[in-house]
Amino acid sequence: MTDRPSDQVTAALAMASDADFEAQNGLSFVALNALLMRRYMHEYGVRHADFAPFAINAHKNAVGNPFALFPTPSQPKIFGAAKMIADPVNLLDSSPVCDGAAAVVAVPHFARPPIRSAAGAHSCLGGGRPIPSPCTIGAISSGSKPRP
Repeated sequence: MTDRPSDQVTAALAMASDADFEAQNGLSFVALNALLMRRYMHEYGVRHADFAPFAINAHKNAVGNPFALFPTPSQPKIFGAAKMIADPVNLLDSSPVCDGAAAVVAVPHFARPPIRSAAGAHSCLGGGRPIPSPCTIGAISSGSKPRP
């Protein structure tokens, strides 16, 4: 998402929500997540501070990674003092708008045993227009039918 101007990113993210209901009522993704987090806290009797280990661990994993967006360590005191974005979601609970990671696994065309992927995702927008899945493109070009 960092290869697009911020107004295009904002517009694309807004299209992912239910504009007729959510945007009309002033709900952003952060606000929706704040509602879900508040409900979770209520249902399970947890405090906001109980979420600190997630952010602290993410920052710990980033330390020493030259490609990390936020390679600085964190601690409970920093988490507790972080700016509130949409109560109870604070800055360290939020994910920044950024590009993720990618990997390519190169194998022979007919690998035996077959290679199975445990997870995967891809962008559905290319230059603001829908594009087919790269997995589907590869399957079509090899003459096989894409698997659901």
